[in-house]
Amino acid sequence: MKTFPLALAAVIGSASAFTAPRTLPSTSNGSALSMVLEKPRTEKKISKLENLKIISRNLRDPLNEQLTTDKIGISKDAYQILKYHGSYQQSNREIRGKKDFQFMLRLKQPAGEMPPDLFRLLDDLSKEHGQGDLRATTRQCFQMHGILKGSLKTVIGSIMDIGSSTVGACGDVSRNVM
Repeated sequence: MKTFPLALAAVIGSASAFTAPRTLPSTSNGSALSMVLEKPRTEKKISKLENLKIISRNLRDPLNEQLTTDKIGISKDAYQILKYHGSYQQSNREIRGKKDFQFMLRLKQPAGEMPPDLFRLLDDLSKEHGQGDLRATTRQCFQMHGILKGSLKTVIGSIMDIGSSTVGACGDVSRNVM
């Protein structure tokens, strides 16, 4: 005789108490499961942004090519993908009439924790590649403004090298909640 753990035996009960599950009524083709396996009659339309994420090769394209060009700004598609890397393209509000694009970079800081060596690095990077200040957000993160396109990879790489990240700090992702 097979023995079961006490908790499992209580759930199963005796063999005489076991009853077979009821079957579903048959459909016109004789299959009881066809109604479960049918495709939905109307398919959900995927948004433009979701399609862009699908074709971006894991959020790499079109950034790979556009961040290496001499052009000051980036395309709308690259702008959307760049959000998932923690950055937004912005224009310098101090300069009117001429488009002077720069980037804002936000860190992903779970629970708002900031080790001292990371803060020193951000401070140095903001002086060398940004507008010289760090901004604390209401969601316990830091932002650097004024980063030029040519410096973006250097700044993100430096942050990654120290063990932090900007991935998931912007876009339609979960962020710190206050």
